[in-house]
Amino acid sequence: MQFVFPFLLVVTLIWAPVWHVYWSNLDNLHLPLSYFWQPILLSSTLVYGAGIGAIALSKMIGKAKAGPLLLLFIGLVACLFVNFLVADYGFLQGAEPAWAENDFHGYLELSVVLGLVLVFRIYHQEIYSNLNFFTWVVLLVSVAFFPTVIKDKSGKAYALADRGMFELSVDRNVFLFILDTVQADVVNEVFARNSQLREQYQGFTLYRNVTSAFPKTYASVPSILTGQVFDNSDPLHEFMATAFEQSLPRLLNDAGFDVRLWGFAPQVFTLDVLLADNVIVTGEASDLSAGSQDLSLLINLSLLRLSPHFLRPSVYNHGDFVWRHEAKVSENCQLENAARQFSSTRRSFDANFFDEFIQCSSVNREESVFRVFHLYGSHAPLKFGKKYEFIDTQPLKREAFVDQTEGVLFALGQVLERLDALGALSEATIVVTSDHGAGEFSTPINVDQVGLPLRSKKNLNRVPDKIIEGGVPLFMVKPSNETQLFTVSDKPVELPDVPATVMGLLGMNHQFAGQSVIQEIDDTRVRFHKHYDFSGWDMDFIVPLKEYQVDGFSWYPESWRESGRDFNQKAISNFAGLLVLFSENDQRLKGWRSRRGLISIDGKSAEVHANQLMTGPQLLEVTHGVYRAKDASTISASLGAVQRRWQFYPGDAQRTKAMVLPASAVAEMESQPLRFSAETAAAANLSFIELSVAAVEPNCETSSILHFAEGAVGDKLTTYGWQPAKGLKTRSLDHSSGILCAFYGKVTGDLVVTFDIVPTVFPSHLTQRFQLTINDEVQKVFTISTAAEISVSVPESSYLDKQYLEFVFRYETPIRPSDIKSSWSGQKSAISIISMRIDPSSG
Repeated sequence: MQFVFPFLLVVTLIWAPVWHVYWSNLDNLHLPLSYFWQPILLSSTLVYGAGIGAIALSKMIGKAKAGPLLLLFIGLVACLFVNFLVADYGFLQGAEPAWAENDFHGYLELSVVLGLVLVFRIYHQEIYSNLNFFTWVVLLVSVAFFPTVIKDKSGKAYALADRGMFELSVDRNVFLFILDTVQADVVNEVFARNSQLREQYQGFTLYRNVTSAFPKTYASVPSILTGQVFDNSDPLHEFMATAFEQSLPRLLNDAGFDVRLWGFAPQVFTLDVLLADNVIVTGEASDLSAGSQDLSLLINLSLLRLSPHFLRPSVYNHGDFVWRHEAKVSENCQLENAARQFSSTRRSFDANFFDEFIQCSSVNREESVFRVFHLYGSHAPLKFGKKYEFIDTQPLKREAFVDQTEGVLFALGQVLERLDALGALSEATIVVTSDHGAGEFSTPINVDQVGLPLRSKKNLNRVPDKIIEGGVPLFMVKPSNETQLFTVSDKPVELPDVPATVMGLLGMNHQFAGQSVIQEIDDTRVRFHKHYDFSGWDMDFIVPLKEYQVDGFSWYPESWRESGRDFNQKAISNFAGLLVLFSENDQRLKGWRSRRGLISIDGKSAEVHANQLMTGPQLLEVTHGVYRAKDASTISASLGAVQRRWQFYPGDAQRTKAMVLPASAVAEMESQPLRFSAETAAAANLSFIELSVAAVEPNCETSSILHFAEGAVGDKLTTYGWQPAKGLKTRSLDHSSGILCAFYGKVTGDLVVTFDIVPTVFPSHLTQRFQLTINDEVQKVFTISTAAEISVSVPESSYLDKQYLEFVFRYETPIRPSDIKSSWSGQKSAISIISMRIDPSSG
C-alpha cells in the first residue's frame, strides 16, 4: 500500500485545490477543466515522484517511518486548508485585499498546524500503526467535497479582440482574405487589363471556374472555414457550432498556430476560445490567450488556497501573483492622418484595415501564424475607385462594381508589398476568396472575355442570371515560395475546397471533405450551389432553399440546372411547430397571389389555414420582402380578433415581424385561419416569404442583468427590429423592435423592468422619443437625449397567467446616419440597448 501515500499528495496538493478553484471561479474561466489535463497530469506526476522520493530518502537515512508520516501530515494540512480553513478575501480583482482583517484566521491556521505538529510528535507511533487508515480517511474527505462544489456553467458572450492582428511569424504565415461579394469574371477582367496588378500578385493562381456554396455571407463564410455545407438538417446555429469545432482555424489553433480572426460581420463565426487566440469574453481587454489566462488563474489561486494566511500576501504579490505568463503586448495602431493612404478621407472598415496593416504589421512571433480577414470587398454601397480612393456612392451598375473590385485588389496588393518589405511574402501561404458573387447588384457576367473555354452546348436550363452571378466568387491561391508569374486555371473548384487546400499546402493531415485545388481535379466534377434570398441574420432554417448543380464552366448558364433535391421539406420536417413557405402550391394559403414567384395579399386580406392543434403561447414570426412604397401603411394580423398591427414605412430595411399569440388565441388555430389584412394596396404588394409559429420557450430570468452584447443572452430575447449585436450593445432597426422574455420558473408579484439605453442622436437630431408597450397593456413614452436607465413598473395582473413579458418599442424618428453624413451606415436606428434587468417591485 506504499502507493497510497504519494497519491495522497496528488489528491490534496493538485486535484483538490484545482477542483475547488475551478468551480469557485467558473464565471471567470473560459475553458472546461478537461482542457488542462496535460499540466494537471504533469504536475501530478511530479508530486507523485516527489512523494516516492521522500519515502525512499527516509529509508536511506534510517528514518523509514518519517517519510510516510510526513506525507500524511502534508496531505492532512492541505486537506484542511482547501476544505475547511478557507478565508474570505472578497473578489481578487487586482486591488490589495484587507489582509489584516483576516489575521484571526491566520492565527487559527497557525494554531491548527502547531497542534497537528504536537499530535504527530507525541503520537507518531500510534499514527504510524494506523497509517493506511488515516491516509484513506484524508483521501475520502478530500474527494467527498468534489461533488458539493459543482455548479452549472453559465453561457458567455464572446467577441473578437483586435490586438495582435498584425503580428506575423518569423517562420510561417498563412493568410485567408475573404473579400465580400467579389465576382470571378470581374476579377478576370481586371487582371487581364492591369499589368501592375499581375506583377503584385506574382505567384498567385486565379481559379476562375469556381462556385460558392451559397449566395449570401451568413451561410457561405462558414462553408469556407469548415468545408461543410448547411442543408437544413439541423438548426443553423447548431450546425455552425458543430462545424466550427472541426474548422480550419480550430485545427490550426490545436496545431500550435497563433490564430486570429477579424471581420466586419463577426456573427459568421461561432466564437469559442479554442477557435482563435483573439476570442475574449465580451467587454474584456486582454492580451493573453484564454488558455494561458485560465491556467494562470488555476495555478495562482490553487497556490493561494494552499498557502498559510501570513504567506498569502507574498503569493498574491499585489495582484501579479508568483506565476505569470508574459504575453507580447502589441501597441494599438494609432495613425496620423498623413500616414493614411486609403482612409484619410473616409474611415471605412476596409480602408482602415489596409492602412493599419501597411503601417503596423511586424514580424515578431516565433510560432506559426494564421490570419483570417473578412472585408467588405465589393459589397454595396459602391464608394471606391480603381486605386481604392473614396469617390462617394455610385449607382449599382457593373462599371462601378468593376472599379471598386479593381480598387480592392489594388489595396490588397499594397498589403502584399508590405509583406514583401517585411521579408514575409515569399514564404507565406495566401488564399484570397470572396464569399459569393454580386447576385442582385446588376452585375451581369461578362462571358465575352478573351481566352475563355469553348461553349459546347446551348443554354436550355433558363436559370435566372442573378443566381449564377451570386454563385461565381473569387478564388486565388499563392503557395509558399511560389515564384511563377500570375496564372489562371479553369479547374472546377468551389469555396468549400479552402480548408483542404490550406491543409494540403501545409502538408498536414486532415479530414475535410473538399479537394485541394493545387492537386489534379477531374474536369467532370459536379459542384452544388444552394440559393436563397437574404431575410436576416437570426434564423434556424434557410427557406426557401433551392439547389443548383454546376457541371461545366461556372460562368456559363448552360452549366447550371436545378438539382431536384428538396431542402425545404427538411426544414419543415425538423421545425418544432408550424412552418409555412409561401408558394402558390401550398393548399393552406387562401387569398394570395403569385407574381414572378413572389407571394402577396390578393386584394385586402389573405389567410393561412394552419389546421393544427397547438397549445400555450406561441411566437409568430413572418419573414417578408422589403417594403418599397412611398407612403406608410399597416398590415393587421388576426386570429379571430386582431392580434397586432404592423406598420411599414418608406425606406425601412426590416424583413421580419414577430408577435406572441396568447394561449387563448392559439386555442382557435385548429378552426380559425390566421388572417392578414392590408390597409392599402401598397401594403398588399408586400411579399410574404415564410411564416413560423413555435412555442414560447423560457429564455429569461429575473434579478440578473441580461446583456445585449455580441453573443450574449440578449440575442435570444430579441424577436425583430434589431441589427446584429456589435461590441457591447444591440442597435434598433427602423421604426419598431420586439423583445420577448419568457420566465424560467413561476414568477409572481409586481415587477420593475430597467433598460440601459443609448439614443441615436446627433447635433441635428438631439433626442429620441419612443413608446414602450408591455404585453399589449402597459404603455409608457420616453424622450431621451443621452445614455440613460429607463424603468417601467409591470403589475402582476399583466403577466401572471402568461409568464412572459413581450416588449414592443415604437420609435417616432429613427435616424439613418448616412442621411446626415455622420457615417455611411444606411440602416435607420433610434436606440441601442446595452442591458435589461427585471426585479421584484420594492413598492
